[in-house]
Formats: sequence, structure tokens, C-alpha cells
Amino acid sequence: MALDTEGIGKRDSRWSQAENSDFDIVIIGGGISGTSLFARMSSEGYKTLLIDKGDFSSATSQASGMMIWGGLLYMKNLDFSTVISLSRDRDNLISQCPSRIRPQYFYYFSLRHGWQVAPLIKAGLDFYRLLGGMRRGRNFIETDPSEKNILKTGQFRNPLAYEEGMLNYSDCRFVIDLIRRYDSERTIPLNYVKFNNAEFSKKDKIWRIELSDMFAQRSADITSRLIITATGPYCEHVNRIVDIRTPYKHVFSKGVYVAFRHPDSHTHPLKFEMGHKSDVQTFVPWGPVSLWGPTETRIDSLDEETFPTEDDVSFLLEQASRNLDQSFEKKDIISYRAGVRALAVPKSYHADEHPLELSRHYRIHLERKKNWIAVYGGKFTSGSTLASMVMRKVSERPPAKAGGFGLRLKAGSIGPSAD
Repeated sequence: MALDTEGIGKRDSRWSQAENSDFDIVIIGGGISGTSLFARMSSEGYKTLLIDKGDFSSATSQASGMMIWGGLLYMKNLDFSTVISLSRDRDNLISQCPSRIRPQYFYYFSLRHGWQVAPLIKAGLDFYRLLGGMRRGRNFIETDPSEKNILKTGQFRNPLAYEEGMLNYSDCRFVIDLIRRYDSERTIPLNYVKFNNAEFSKKDKIWRIELSDMFAQRSADITSRLIITATGPYCEHVNRIVDIRTPYKHVFSKGVYVAFRHPDSHTHPLKFEMGHKSDVQTFVPWGPVSLWGPTETRIDSLDEETFPTEDDVSFLLEQASRNLDQSFEKKDIISYRAGVRALAVPKSYHADEHPLELSRHYRIHLERKKNWIAVYGGKFTSGSTLASMVMRKVSERPPAKAGGFGLRLKAGSIGPSAD
């Protein structure tokens, strides 16, 4: 395979521009959260550096099911304010990114002998649509779904159709396209960069940061007026490097999808009632494959195995065989998608709740004395809301010179958010 010399040359140029530079903001973490912040800070005129220790969107942000949803999960807890805000986020993404996100009807299948009768489900989905401002298409009972030949139809009622959003390509592609849009000499994204250490000058109110290029074995010293860590599950690790302490921590949940060959008639994301902890399993068409999952497994730390285990695979194969008109075996699996959800909780949290009982809310903490913002939790759908929340903490003054923006920071934490 030939080397991408043009890409290497551009990366070298960006590294040279970043080296020994003075930034307004350095963002650590190139997933959906860090990228949303990078886009917002760049558009506001801040001289911004985005770094990631691996490839952009290579961790949690590359393990989604490509669904952009409005918070239906929160209906069961009567958390209507979150549903309203998440629905707004979903609709904003659909309207702002028409080439990347499309409106999409989902089909919800309830068990024929279960308690979820069609009128009850439809009433709930109609209320969900109402909370979303009636901006999505009407809900209806689909009496002749195109997917009926791939289901064990005898055990399900006719599905309820309701509209959400769907990524046209992939979660990684969405993140990378957003980064490229704001890539410039003043707003620089660099992957495979390790954050080694940083020291904060109380006198100058500036961070002096040590970075190393894991790709080309070189180092750089830069300065920044503000650091934002948006590293998802690794937030606490980065905070410890500079002795930042917050009132939050993460609880980890592992999610796994398996990919099967895409049946010809599979055109809608399908959701199946499991009758267990109000959970559902989904079957999502994605190019040449269809994704089945996800699991929702509590793990105690990132030191545990985050790749699919035999138990994960057995569970998913059993569920797929139970709901789809095929007996699936391990040989039918084409690939896996696995990631860790970082769920934000108070530092004092010690309960053992199922991950579905925990919120996907963002928690944002500002260490005002050190100009450091730590982002906990979050969802793909609400990256733009995160950026708006952080902007409440950061306000700009007219620049006296290039890179000379002043930052005025408001103390404290924000939480919970609606995501």
C-alpha cells in the first residue's frame, strides 16, 4: 500500500503550526463531544487545538448504532424535560446536516402475548411526538411491514411506526467530516498526540502543555488559556495528570453489536420488546450488513475486557434467533461493534443499578482557578447542546491580536443537562 504523502505533509504542516504556539483553547478528546466543542469554539473565533491519543472517533463514538433518537428511553421515568430537549437536539441535527442525517421511521414490535397492546404503545408514542413539538412524521400501525419475511411474525403484533433520525453513513464519518470542516491554520486538529503533562501559571493564567507525537516520535511545548477534557471514559485519567478533582465520576457500561448479512427486505430499524428491564433489541440496516444489539453490561473499570466476550456473543445470537426467522450461529457474524458508555454519576455514587436506570446526561465541571473544564457523560445526539453549555462558561472579548482572545469563566458545575 502506498503512503499518503499528501496527508502526511499536511499533518507535518499542522504540527509545525501548533508547535510552540499560544492557543486560546486546547480540547483533549476527538470523539463526538470533543469534536462538537472544536466546531463551536472554532466558529466563535477562538484559536483552538483538538488532540486525541488515537484516531479521531476511534473509541466510544465509533460504536453507536447510527440512530439519532429523541430520548424515548426517558419516557418510562417520566423525565419529560429531557425528552423535550433531546428531541430538539435530534431535530436540529436533522435540519442542520441534511446530507449526513435523514428522518427515518423505526418499527417497534411488541410481543403478541405481552402487556404492551397497540393502543397503549401508540398513545405513548403520540405523547412522545407531542413532547418533540410534533416536528416528526405521524405515528401509525404498519399492517404490512416489508420486513415481515425475516421475522418470527407469529409472536409479534403489527409494529408501531414512529420517526427518529438516522446517520446516512457512519458515526466516524460524521465526526471526521465535522473536524475537516473546521481544520485551518488557527483551528488545528491533530490525532495520535499524547497529552503528557501540563502546568498552570497562576500569575499568567496560562497552561504550559507537553505533547508528544505518537506517529512521528517528536514532542512539542504549547500554551493555552483553557483546557477542556472530553475524553469520555478516560476523563478521570487525564484529570489526575494535572491533579484536577471534580464532584463527578463515570460508571461504565459495555455495548456490543454483531453484524449479519443485510437481508434484501430490511429497510427500517426494527426494535423488539424483550420484556426485561424495559430493554429492547434493535436490528438496524447499515450498508451491506444489519446490526443486531446492543448489549448493556455493567463493567467496573476500563481494565476489564471491553471486546465482545463469549457471553456477549451467546446472548446476542440467542436474542436474534428468538426474534428473527433464522437460527443464527457464530459463523453468521460478519463483524462486531463494541464500545464503552461512560455514564456520569456523583462521586459519592456506590449503587449497583442496571445501566439503563442511569442517565446519559452530561455533567460539566469548571475548575475556575485553573481554567480547566472536564466533561462527563453525554450522547451522540446532544453534542451541540454540550457545546452550548460550555459556551455558557466561556465568553469572549474582541481580539487585540491573533490568538489574543480573553476568556471570562464562570465558576461551578453544570448538571444535569438534557441529552
